[in-house]
Amino acid sequence: MTEFNPDVEIPRRYSLATQAAASIRQSILSGTWTDLLPNERNLALQLQISRPTLRAAIDILRHEGMVEVVSRQGTRVLRPGSKERLANPTTVVFLTGKPLHQHGASVLSFVGKLQSTLTSSGFQLVIVDDAQLAKGHPQKFLEKVMAQHQSVCFLLSSVSEAVQMYFLRLRLPAIIFGSRFPGVKLPSCDWNYEAIGHHAAGVLVGKGHKRLCLVRPAVMKKGDLEGEEGFRSVALKRRGVTLASMSHNGNASSLYQKIRKAFAEKNRPTGIFVLDPYDCVTALFALQSLGLKVPEHVSVISLDWATVFKALPFRVASYSDHSRLAEKSAKLVLKLALNHVVPPHENLIMADFSAGETVSRHDGDA
Repeated sequence: MTEFNPDVEIPRRYSLATQAAASIRQSILSGTWTDLLPNERNLALQLQISRPTLRAAIDILRHEGMVEVVSRQGTRVLRPGSKERLANPTTVVFLTGKPLHQHGASVLSFVGKLQSTLTSSGFQLVIVDDAQLAKGHPQKFLEKVMAQHQSVCFLLSSVSEAVQMYFLRLRLPAIIFGSRFPGVKLPSCDWNYEAIGHHAAGVLVGKGHKRLCLVRPAVMKKGDLEGEEGFRSVALKRRGVTLASMSHNGNASSLYQKIRKAFAEKNRPTGIFVLDPYDCVTALFALQSLGLKVPEHVSVISLDWATVFKALPFRVASYSDHSRLAEKSAKLVLKLALNHVVPPHENLIMADFSAGETVSRHDGDA
């Protein structure tokens, strides 16, 4: 008997109607059909599907605002610039796998900027947040969303690999806000996390820190992995510099105890780069409990800024420029909404470094 391996990814199965809709959509966007689609009988023969399946595919495209069924004429193509299409609701759908309030400052800033940009150009932003979008089999949920909203394009943030692949395989107009999974050739906009890690290591080493520590979150996202890679690439090439790595099980108390144990040693690290801003707060409290002063004894840099930093009596050294990332991303979305096509580039932006009050020069042993 063959054993079931939960680590093996099961291929996604898309309905024949959904695949037929993708084929017709691509033909429309490439200019094959610009006025009327072939009659039902001929089109079904071309696509090698039944007429009921073709009707279901046409219904998908009708909900998207790409076609219109006209009595005694057939199925008419609604071109991106046509008056008929502009007369319909022009909606951009923001899809995310978690509630908006759980996102970081980058996403919140972006949504505000996007709302303003789209509204001024006659578009409407609809936000759909649901845990189904973070799971591995989103097809039925996505088809339901498309049936409810006549969308000109989609925006994906904090969604699963399966969701990103769904839009890629069906050639739906979409942009990823954040990191894209390997093999997903959709346009995206995100921080250049590797460059951030590279810069953070350069700052600490440049200020004389030779014993460094990298604090990793319990669940590593693509941006975390890239930030770690950038940090290591600099730290491990510098003569006399040592690098320790610390991770935890997702529990703040676990990280708290690990920080206390590592920094109670005589040859403790003097410079820390923390990939998660909430872990950074935990680390700061743990250092304080040991009587270690920041930055006199230990310098701390956070990869990202978070609202929780406002509660601290000092400014944490971190990277951010949410307005610039938001503006760039909003322009890409508007371009896709207007033109229905954007090159599948990975648009990476280097964040600005705010030195704050948690980094200082280190001379000799602590």
